[in-house]
Amino acid sequence: MSTQRSRDFRMAFVLDERSLRRLDKILRAISQEIEYTVGCSDGMSVEYSSVDEVAQFPNSTERQMSSLSANTPWGKSPSVSMKFKNSTYYPVEYEVRGPERDVFHISSGLEEFISTIRQWYSRIALLDYVMVIFGAISATWAFGVMYVAFYLIRGGHRQTTSPPSRGNSDISIFVYAIFISAVVLGGLLNVLRGWLYPVATFALGHGAERYRSVVFWRRLVGVSFGVSLLASVTAAYITR
Repeated sequence: MSTQRSRDFRMAFVLDERSLRRLDKILRAISQEIEYTVGCSDGMSVEYSSVDEVAQFPNSTERQMSSLSANTPWGKSPSVSMKFKNSTYYPVEYEVRGPERDVFHISSGLEEFISTIRQWYSRIALLDYVMVIFGAISATWAFGVMYVAFYLIRGGHRQTTSPPSRGNSDISIFVYAIFISAVVLGGLLNVLRGWLYPVATFALGHGAERYRSVVFWRRLVGVSFGVSLLASVTAAYITR
């Protein structure tokens, strides 16, 4: 009986030559005919028939690898299609077709491979910090409204004079300032996240050097943050 299994993964990944060759070995056990398609940042795509050719892709800064798909012949059974892409919406996906027993076995091997390229910072890489900040502001606002409502219910309603229109204007300016600040801060955090914690890393060709540079800066920022936090705690303890 023929069956089909497909899965999408929301995760950050690093695909280097070593991991690519592991994937090639899995696919070669299914078929000796494998088609690799490299998608580039300039909108072009290049097709290769071997992992050695893919490994020689320059992956320069001007023409970076933005996606990679690996497919066995679709007309043969079993068949596999796997794709890696620079996207926050399911960067890794695969589809397997064929006899039920083969599909189960191949899927297990692919998911084991995927677990080896998954990065620990996946949750960080997939967060939209603009939405996170707006969520925090909304939660704070809701808590404030509930607190005021509870205070009024508990203390009883008292007649008060209407605030002057100038006060309403100040409140509007304050709300707009918070909105703009949230957008700017969230945008900056998203840029920093994309640099230090990229969703898709194709560490092939010149991409390997870029990956090493990102790891260096990520560790430097982490160590600097840890040292400053420790210094602040120590200073607070000494001066208390």
